[in-house]
Amino acid sequence: MTAYLIRRLLSVVPTIFGVTTLIFFILFLIPGDPVRVMLGQHGDPETRRRITQELGLDKPASVQYCMYMTRVFSGDLGTSYRSGEKVVDILMDRMPATILLAVSAMILSVVLGMTAGILAAVRQNQFMDFLIMILSLIGISTPVFWLGLVLILIFASIGFDGSAIIFGWLPVSGYGDPGWDRIRHLALPAISLSAIGMGYIARMTRSSILEVIRQDYIRTAAAKGLPTRLIVFRHALRNALIPVVTVIGMNFAALLGGAVATETVFAWPGIGKVIVDSIRQLDAPVVEGGVMIMALAFILINVLVDILYMAIDPRIRLN
Repeated sequence: MTAYLIRRLLSVVPTIFGVTTLIFFILFLIPGDPVRVMLGQHGDPETRRRITQELGLDKPASVQYCMYMTRVFSGDLGTSYRSGEKVVDILMDRMPATILLAVSAMILSVVLGMTAGILAAVRQNQFMDFLIMILSLIGISTPVFWLGLVLILIFASIGFDGSAIIFGWLPVSGYGDPGWDRIRHLALPAISLSAIGMGYIARMTRSSILEVIRQDYIRTAAAKGLPTRLIVFRHALRNALIPVVTVIGMNFAALLGGAVATETVFAWPGIGKVIVDSIRQLDAPVVEGGVMIMALAFILINVLVDILYMAIDPRIRLN
């Protein structure tokens, strides 16, 4: 177990190296001058030249890359071109909002997705089964940003006068104050972000339970007269959880990527929003730092999923 964890954590290094290298050269190839964006169209040429030298943007790509990687592996993600703040401080300030959104969307995906999957498996080939599978397919196929815009039109207050197209129950953007106001602001982004994961989890839960309930020990439990509810939740569900946990773990990691579109649509002040804003401003250090944080979270979540396998099924050994 310990050796496995050490190997997986060591694998973070080449992965982060590859991600940072890729994003560095993608940003380097994007046309535009960050200094011109910082100073505007009427910036003084001498000031522009001085700032370009201070940031090292006048050096060849290979030299800039070596400088950047040296900073990254020394724990320094650099300084924002735009604000002059440390990238670490910017990302840590936005991290709580992204975590709140991702965790809320994950809870909705797991609770509603597993409930729908279990119900579909129990009602196999009935109307409820077909309805759940159709809805899950729609959820998987619907782009996050499009669903967010539809939810805004239906449920959010829009316009300067607070009017709405249909209901107008919820705020359209922002973070809100702690408490009930924040929950109201969180509702639409969390629902929008959870739809894809909900569909995947529902379909995987259904297929996994249907595979398990065909086993001999399930037939024996049914022959003894145990209630269906007891058979499903005590005997079938735990043995069906391995593939479901895999989907949940991958979905949670993917939520961090999906949060970029969701945070942009709902002006949610998380890491995804700051990455999009930094791309528009050619603020490369912030973009590189944000992408690296998301890649690191993706890796660590996958390690956690592997550990959960052992808790669910003690027969599994991580070698």
